Amino acid sequence: MRSFFCGGYNDRSYTIAQIETGIDAAVAAVRAKYPNAKVSVLSNSTRIGDEKVADALKRVDNNILKLDSAITPTMRLIDQPTSKEFNSEQLIEQLKQFSSQCIIQTMMLRGVHDGQRIDNTTEEE
Repeated sequence: MRSFFCGGYNDRSYTIAQIETGIDAAVAAVRAKYPNAKVSVLSNSTRIGDEKVADALKRVDNNILKLDSAITPTMRLIDQPTSKEFNSEQLIEQLKQFSSQCIIQTMMLRGVHDGQRIDNTTEEE
């Protein structure tokens, strides 16, 4: 079976309509040539709370969704989200809507960035 990664997107750079259209176009293009192929999309997860974005992502086979920390201050250091309201607790709840149709991607980091220590490999994480 073939598997296609149709690209990732930075949720903050696109409108919701562009995300929907892009996903639908990618799925249609792959399905037209390879009807049994699995389609994957990588997302930074910042917009999955929007119903239209979530519905579009659910139309692909593999949602690769980012969760770099279960602890909000660490996540904010790593991901630097533009929304002050965006937090790990909310994101984890939003990820649950994908159930078994979700692959969690995380990046393990230990170091210093802009003078602040980052370590999402601790027992607490």
